[in-house]
Amino acid sequence: MNITTYKSSGTWQGTLSDGQGNLAFGPIETQHSVPQDLGGKGIGTNPEELIVSAASSCFLITLGAIFQFKNVSYKSLQVNSEADFEVTQMGPQMRAIRHHVKVFVDANGEAADVESYIKDAEKGCMISAALSGNVSVSASGTIIQE
Repeated sequence: MNITTYKSSGTWQGTLSDGQGNLAFGPIETQHSVPQDLGGKGIGTNPEELIVSAASSCFLITLGAIFQFKNVSYKSLQVNSEADFEVTQMGPQMRAIRHHVKVFVDANGEAADVESYIKDAEKGCMISAALSGNVSVSASGTIIQE
């Protein structure tokens, strides 16, 4: 088995409502805080944005890999993802992620099986797998011939 380890480091100062910190992972260094709509400062990014961004990235890469293995020719993929959070006594809890993907193909490109591959990517993404049983993940797609 080949295991790869990824690392992140961070700092935090202050309370839930007035605190902020820094995060570093890979080539990225950014500030983070609680979002304003959850009572925080809204500086930099936040865990809610990071997890929906990770899910979007994972979904796109997984779908691209499926297309590669299934020899599906496409020009590009574009996704808009959204996540629903419920504020509980334990803090925000993610309830659902929805991916809306556009698959751009040549004007004479084949679109067969693309919808089923979108569903495969929805299930096959490692972020979706990690959230399975706790968060509803769904994906829908539109094929655009150019």
